[in-house]
Amino acid sequence: MNLALFRQTDSSDIPLRGTDVGNLLEAVHRRYNVRSNDQGTSRYIVGQLIKFGEAIGAIDPRTYAIQYARFRALKVLDLACGCEGYMKEAERNGRNTGGASANFFGPWLCRTLSMLEANVTGVDREFPRSIVKTEKKGRNPKRVGMPESEWIFVQRDLTQLDAIDQEHFPDNSFDAVSCTRFIGNKSGPVEVHGTILDPVSILGSAAPLADTWEMRELWEEDNEAYCRTLKGIREAAQRILREGGVFMLNTDVEIKTNGALKTRMP
Repeated sequence: MNLALFRQTDSSDIPLRGTDVGNLLEAVHRRYNVRSNDQGTSRYIVGQLIKFGEAIGAIDPRTYAIQYARFRALKVLDLACGCEGYMKEAERNGRNTGGASANFFGPWLCRTLSMLEANVTGVDREFPRSIVKTEKKGRNPKRVGMPESEWIFVQRDLTQLDAIDQEHFPDNSFDAVSCTRFIGNKSGPVEVHGTILDPVSILGSAAPLADTWEMRELWEEDNEAYCRTLKGIREAAQRILREGGVFMLNTDVEIKTNGALKTRMP
């Protein structure tokens, strides 16, 4: 394992190597064949895991210690979990990926949480690379989604109404819902057909991260559809979370209290 993977982060003075999080990172690299020089993916895996673990009170960001019992059997839904196919789509459309590898866009929270024995479901519009195979029927190959045994993948387009439907995602059925690198706040309200639309007020949160390409394009093409998507994701999280459950929107954390999502106080 490349020593550069274990550089200190801003949140801790303790080196990552030999810690619970560091050991997990090594295990993830081995299982999913992540290249040792893929620094961007490694940092993302660690950062996402620590943010989620801190949100549920299971990882100390200063010491990288993991409370393993907090993850076991925890039922988690990761919305827009990620898929390596985003890279090819970006290249086809001439988008700037900042030098990131295809691995960077993978469903890493699902994979790392499943290795901690959580019960994880990931949702995205395309299958992750590791669960797609090619079957040959006659002369024409056919791509077929194959589920990983460690976690559940559900194919959905989150910009569509009722993507998180009640039949497949029942009320009060998850302990935590995560949605990162997909939706973010805009700089201010926008007037559409005489109505003031403010994604931040609709979400009830000011997520600091930028939108994905598809969400930026949706914002430019159809403001109302964008705001409807954001509102739908938050309403779905509120519905499917159990009382006391955690909703992590990028770096914002809300707790379901008396049936409603409320911002966690510092």
